[in-house]
Amino acid sequence: MKTNAILVSLGLFVFVVQNLKIFFKKNEEAERGGLNAVRRAWTGTAGWGVLATALAWLLVVSWYSMKTVYDNHEFLVSENKALRQQLKAVEAPPPNKTQPVSMTGASGNRATGSKGAGVVGGMIQGPGSIAQLGGSGNTATVNNGPPPLKLTPSLRVVASDREGMVKTEITVVPNLAVSAPFSIALDFDNPINSIGWNIQGVGALLGGGNFRLGTHALTTVGTGIGPQHPLIVTVYSNLPVELVKEPNLE
Repeated sequence: MKTNAILVSLGLFVFVVQNLKIFFKKNEEAERGGLNAVRRAWTGTAGWGVLATALAWLLVVSWYSMKTVYDNHEFLVSENKALRQQLKAVEAPPPNKTQPVSMTGASGNRATGSKGAGVVGGMIQGPGSIAQLGGSGNTATVNNGPPPLKLTPSLRVVASDREGMVKTEITVVPNLAVSAPFSIALDFDNPINSIGWNIQGVGALLGGGNFRLGTHALTTVGTGIGPQHPLIVTVYSNLPVELVKEPNLE
């Protein structure tokens, strides 16, 4: 706003100066140009004022544009420099401190060096590998694989929709995601006559496959399961049933 006021003032100044020159200039009508000459020439002098304002505005806009580009460049350079310093600080290895001849492996088991074992200097286990940071003679092993699959079942008897049959629901919660298709075996203390499955929280299910009845039952699941989407197996039997061991995949 302040800049616009200055530019308009500049245009008015040019306009006034041009008209003053005409006013005091000698011409044919009088010894001085006077007001008549000013009235005849005011459109031309106004044009000079507008031209001066436009040129000044163009220069100011150009200067501000170049300054904005330069400031943005300086900001990006400073941010890039700060980021490089942060990356160097993160990537810099920890200081090699002298420690007892011992080492913690990636599996969390602590290995202690003995005399003549070839372990030299204090060392720490490199994350996710057998690489050592500091010392030498590293004999650590990697144990970064997933934990073994565990299927945790829970049984409940529900109201049966088949006369004379006991309906039991077995919820099987895995500790890891299990991709489909897969077959799951369930061992009961009493034989079952029918078996089916569903998955909690999943709307669209793919069909299964082979199944087995009796005490060593089996069903094939066509949709993956996980800790948030456990498998629900429904069985029908003449007698109440219990699992004699944990479910397992076949």
